[in-house]
Amino acid sequence: MLRSKILERYRILKLYSVLRPHWRLLALVLSLSLLGIALSVVSPLLTRAIVDEGILRGDLGAIARYAAALAALSVASTVVGAVSGLYQSILSGRVALDLRSKVFAGAMELGVELYQEGAQVGDVVARLYGYVDRVQRFIVGSFETAIISSLRLAALAVVFSLNWRLALVLLAPLPAYVYGLVRYQPRMRTLFVKRWTRVSRMSAYATSLLSSVLLVKLVGREREEAKRYEDLAGEVYNAEVEVARFSAKVYPWLNLLLTLSSVAVTFLGGLMVARGELTMGTLTAFLAYVWQVYAPVQAIAGLVPQLAEAEAAYEKIAEVMEARPRVAEAPDAVELRVVGRVEARDVWFEYSPGRPVLRGVSFSVEPGEVVGIVGPNGSGKTTLVRLLVRLFDPTRGAVLLDGVDLRRVRLSSLRGQVMLVPQEPILLPGSVAYNITYGAEAPDPVSVLYAAWLCGAHRFIIELPLAYDSDVGEQGRILSGGQRQLICLARAAMLRPRVLILDEATSNVHVELEEVILTRLLGYLRDSTVIAISHRPTLNKFVGRVILVSDGRVLGEESGGLRERPPPPPFLRVVDPRGLRVLDRGAWLEAEVDGVRLAELRARLPFPLTNPRVLLLYRDPDDAIVVEDWSALDEASRAAVARHLVKEHGLSLARLVSVLPLGGGGPRGGRPLSLSVVLETAEGRLEVDVPASNLLLLDGVLVVVAPNRVYIVDPEASDRGALWSARAVAWEPPSPFGGYGAKWLLEWLPDLGAGGGAASPPPRGQVYGLLRASAP
Repeated sequence: MLRSKILERYRILKLYSVLRPHWRLLALVLSLSLLGIALSVVSPLLTRAIVDEGILRGDLGAIARYAAALAALSVASTVVGAVSGLYQSILSGRVALDLRSKVFAGAMELGVELYQEGAQVGDVVARLYGYVDRVQRFIVGSFETAIISSLRLAALAVVFSLNWRLALVLLAPLPAYVYGLVRYQPRMRTLFVKRWTRVSRMSAYATSLLSSVLLVKLVGREREEAKRYEDLAGEVYNAEVEVARFSAKVYPWLNLLLTLSSVAVTFLGGLMVARGELTMGTLTAFLAYVWQVYAPVQAIAGLVPQLAEAEAAYEKIAEVMEARPRVAEAPDAVELRVVGRVEARDVWFEYSPGRPVLRGVSFSVEPGEVVGIVGPNGSGKTTLVRLLVRLFDPTRGAVLLDGVDLRRVRLSSLRGQVMLVPQEPILLPGSVAYNITYGAEAPDPVSVLYAAWLCGAHRFIIELPLAYDSDVGEQGRILSGGQRQLICLARAAMLRPRVLILDEATSNVHVELEEVILTRLLGYLRDSTVIAISHRPTLNKFVGRVILVSDGRVLGEESGGLRERPPPPPFLRVVDPRGLRVLDRGAWLEAEVDGVRLAELRARLPFPLTNPRVLLLYRDPDDAIVVEDWSALDEASRAAVARHLVKEHGLSLARLVSVLPLGGGGPRGGRPLSLSVVLETAEGRLEVDVPASNLLLLDGVLVVVAPNRVYIVDPEASDRGALWSARAVAWEPPSPFGGYGAKWLLEWLPDLGAGGGAASPPPRGQVYGLLRASAP
């Protein structure tokens, strides 16, 4: 009983288990610390020898010998301290990494349940960083402090050997000191809980408001929201001041006890020297040991507020890290090769007890069938399809896939084979291609192009500045709502699921394009089961039957207009570069393939940074020629294509001169979160202002993405200091293909800029001369 109370009271102690994987590193840190202690214990003894055997006896040789030994000891202590500090930082970082990984994994495992319970993104992020930071500092710091400080107290033996009466005076205040700390800790823990609770509220509020800044601007609530944030930040400030005030009532007075005790030691020691009971050297050494005794005591005492703060932070972390999701994999879960039969048997579901959203829903969908689900808003359609992909489990009843209860299917075999495309598009920060391929294993460029073409996204993607390598921004905000939906549909097509569920997935797409997309998808996924939710009357044309839902119940069914699946859509036109001839016609290109001439063509790289060898030639983006490796073209064709690519993408080789944060308060009134980049190109020296996210580090090559221009930085010609600064702030975005083509571009750009078609680029020393010679 007592043991359980202790564990519950000090739950933070459970976290010491994270040190176990790093025991070798911990042992090294402790060993170095012990060596440092040993060196520090010797130092006062050398000081005593200098005083007693050198200064008082007038022995210059003794002074020199002991001073040299003391200097060597100081050098050794400095080296040991530096190495110990380095490895302690490494240990601390690894512990923080483990903790953050566990908290993040817990959040991912909980998934939508986390937010169903009312959690906010900002609160979770605060736990990932601030809370973990406090806990890991305590774990690493306190472990070492407790052990090392305890060993430092071995100096007591030396103190007693020097003079036992002064040693007793030295120890006199310690009982009162310990009593004060014991009384202090519980109240301090409560104050830290209060502080971290307010930090969570402030972080959650800031994240939600910054995510909804458009709404704030539209209704003109900037001042009110700024005032609200100031109030929340003020609550954090008040909580911190309350902690400081309480600490001020305890710590200064406890430390005063130690200071007065050291004064007493000095006074009494001085009297003993005056009486001849103690040598001056011994008193000097004793005074040096006073704070070698008190410092460990203060260090251990300093753990008390750290423990209180770490406990408060850990409580917040544990809520995520130790939570168990309601949707969990059963011990007897089975792998399932999905055929596509979906069935709901008397399904009931409620988010809140006593308030059912679904009330005994039953229906079945056969493999390869296309079914629509319609009903008024709030009828339970979205909840139903979330159960079909097992984001939640039914309160009562069962959802079956191929006759197997979803609760008995391995989640790994369910994900990817059963795909939901929700009405609200979900995009991650990164490129268009990264979002399309998210969840796909080893995607290839042609498959990405085809998935985007199937879903009507290719036409707008290819016209983006970096085409498929263009960053979509947070939550895809640089794109329209319809464009985001098209990318999500392309992601689903890329995964080619056995069961595809569309929950108003084309609600922001115009009707004509919606019909094209559905026709292509139904032809492409001919054997897949498709379940579609839509309020548009055109849905009836693309489904075999319609399930009517209202107030959480199935009211009945109606026949749909689909009698037969559309034929498979054509594949992209991929050509062998060895059989393709390209001619430069000034503003356009002309191509000859399979004996057919195609005029007025544009040349674009769909993946200019991640896979620049892939080339598209087209007049209409939806009817393009795909060349998987245009570097294999003949020399003349390659030169013709190169000149157009430089013009289309604004590719330019550049020497980096400097990188400086711009901010909003500079002399030029720059934009916040932006960089001022000074470059030297074929056209001369220029300065460009770009968002910090547009400075990229791709396989070690810096790329500056400016409006209508992409600068590949030549590291051999650039300023070393500027390269150092740029690499410190550059971002390496995720690549859909596991790598980048920036190095390839770096080698080819001199050739491209010079308008040549040689198999290898000219020497790097001639690069800028060639670029300037070819510049208009």
